[in-house]
Amino acid sequence: MIDASTKLCGLIGHPVGHSLSPAIHNNLAEYMNINMAYLAYNVEDDQLEYAVKGGQALGLIGFNVTVPYKVQVMNYLKEVDDVAKKIGAVNTLVKVDGGYKGYNTDYFGFIESLKSDGVEVKDQNVILLGSGGVSNAIVAALVHLEAKNVLIINRNVEKARNLKERFETAKTKISIISLKDDIISFMDIVRDKYDVEQGLFDSKWICIQATSVGMHPHDDDVVIDNPEFYSRIKIGYDVIFNPENTRFMQLVKDSGGKAYNGLKMLLYQGVKAFELWNEVEVSDADVDKLYKILVKLSLGK
Repeated sequence: MIDASTKLCGLIGHPVGHSLSPAIHNNLAEYMNINMAYLAYNVEDDQLEYAVKGGQALGLIGFNVTVPYKVQVMNYLKEVDDVAKKIGAVNTLVKVDGGYKGYNTDYFGFIESLKSDGVEVKDQNVILLGSGGVSNAIVAALVHLEAKNVLIINRNVEKARNLKERFETAKTKISIISLKDDIISFMDIVRDKYDVEQGLFDSKWICIQATSVGMHPHDDDVVIDNPEFYSRIKIGYDVIFNPENTRFMQLVKDSGGKAYNGLKMLLYQGVKAFELWNEVEVSDADVDKLYKILVKLSLGK
């Protein structure tokens, strides 16, 4: 029951009407008997600074931040966590003296979702479709987990090159292919450049679909639809969770691979934020219980 002692927090974004974040945090608060309430705030672009400072003035313990404000919000923070600073984006604000500290829990959410599904990327070859938004956190996580090769496929080569310059290490090589409209030409580039020059496609790869292509209601859309591409994929991971089985995932499965959607990433990034706000550790049992609720909500059940 909400009373004078209830801790408040919420989501800042535009739009936020279909967010599952309130379900994540309000259910966790109930499971752990924490007097906390979480709301979603639809904030217009010219009101972002006021929203952050208003939350500080009213004593909100924190915020989640979603599109389109994960970068812009950093201008209004007291401090930024080192991981979030490296990624260049923040999705969680935690109250500190004099303001908020920014974190990127998408990074942790991706790592925990891979762990939960038993997907090992250490010394593996990984394809990343897309280089915007959440791709920054994903590449940072892949480098942290010591993937051997990360091949970024994207129409915007400059964005992909920025990721390479910021994250490539001695242990993780990052390469770039421009996604052309002519998929046949693209496959020729893969054969000629990467099979011959670098040998990067000698074995099957893990592929992460990090764009909004294929999100409901555009369920039939996919970045690449060439069956030969999917014959090279052993595991597909889509950051989208609605629909539950995206066309990208189905193409991976049709070629004999395993495929996962992004609902667990959403779950675990939320769990990490909840732990930061309340200085607690959420049990595996509570995570499992919450995941079952999110599956039903994401499917509209």
